[in-house]
Parts: sequence; C-alpha cells; structure tokens
Amino acid sequence: MSEIQLMNLAVQKADWLSVRQSILAQNVANANTPRYLAKDIVPFESFLDSAQLTMATSNERHINVSANALESPQVESDRRGETAHSGNNVSLENELLKLGETNSQFALNTSLIKSFNRMIMASLK
Repeated sequence: MSEIQLMNLAVQKADWLSVRQSILAQNVANANTPRYLAKDIVPFESFLDSAQLTMATSNERHINVSANALESPQVESDRRGETAHSGNNVSLENELLKLGETNSQFALNTSLIKSFNRMIMASLK
C-alpha cells in the first residue's frame, strides 16, 4: 500500500496527528508546572508545503521526478495563552479545543483510509 501516494499521505497525516495529540497531552499534564511553556507542532498544511509531492512516471522516457519522504513534524512553542505568575502559559480551554480538533481530524482520516481500502478491495474482486 505504500506505493499508492494517497495512502502514503493519509498515513503521514495519521502520524502527524498522533504526534500532535501527544504534545497536547503533555501540555495538559503540565498545566500547573511553573515556567512550563505550551507547545504545538507546525500545521499539516505547511508540513506538506515542505514536501515535494510529485506524480509518478509510467515510462522511463518521461521526466524523472520522485516524491521526497515527508519529514517528522517540528515542535514549536505556542504563545497564544496568557502567562500566569508562575511563568506557565498553558490554557486548558485552548488545549482541550485543540485536542477535540485533533480527534475529529483523526476520525476523518481513519474513515478516508477505510473508504480507500474498501475501494481497492472492490476493484480487486
């Protein structure tokens, strides 16, 4: 399945979502830790912009282009929350909103992978 570009892209999105979920969980776990700064990762769209996704060739006389593998997501500090007296800027409301968004994106990505898998299985029958 890794030869299919769409499936590879969906797997990369699932990896990105799992990394984001673990970082957001760390933020929630450290909500009361002094001088802890909230973290997040770069959006998946900018993550895709850095990758050069190209079409495959079917003949050796075609222009030779290849798709570079996507890199792992970069963690950055999230400065959107207000900093408390302890130096902590984690906002539980913001983190829970981001976790809910990540959960819905993960559900959508999973259903896309299932639909694509069903389509491939139907074409093989």
